[in-house]
Amino acid sequence: MKIHTLGPAVTDSYRAAEQYRADHENLEVVGHPSFEVLYQSIPELRGELLLIPAAVKTLTGASWGDLHYQYGDRLELIDSLITELSPLAILERRGRSGQRAYCHPATIDYLTRNVEGPLEIMPYPSKWQAYRCYQTDGRYTLTSQAFAGPADRVIKTIHLKMLWSVYQVKGETDAKTSVNN
Repeated sequence: MKIHTLGPAVTDSYRAAEQYRADHENLEVVGHPSFEVLYQSIPELRGELLLIPAAVKTLTGASWGDLHYQYGDRLELIDSLITELSPLAILERRGRSGQRAYCHPATIDYLTRNVEGPLEIMPYPSKWQAYRCYQTDGRYTLTSQAFAGPADRVIKTIHLKMLWSVYQVKGETDAKTSVNN
């Protein structure tokens, strides 16, 4: 059986799936480039598992609650877990001007409350992808502290836990039954 979540392996989602796999035999972790891509793949994932963070927010603004209700006829919530996230950091690229900031949609509010001035927010599907784009032309990012390099000034660090939902994708028969009940 497979458990699907956000990839690549450097993401907190993938690490949480690895942790879940350690307690559940015969699970293979599959990383997706975004939660949007993962949710679009649901028809092909019957019987498999999804690992979704409570703080999920898509590029279109859909939250965990939005997705939970939207896909409730196709997903069954079967388990949960809590993990420590990798320490997070708000980084500023030394010597770079402008107000361009790259981050995951779920972290936009936190970033704007902790960096002065109006920001040009560039949302990306993962903190890892946001950091990679920030390296090119961004001044700020909120990402995993481990990604910080010598050209980055750490403005603030954040230590958080995350609640994760484990869903099983229902088969076609299960989904029809769920809708009719």
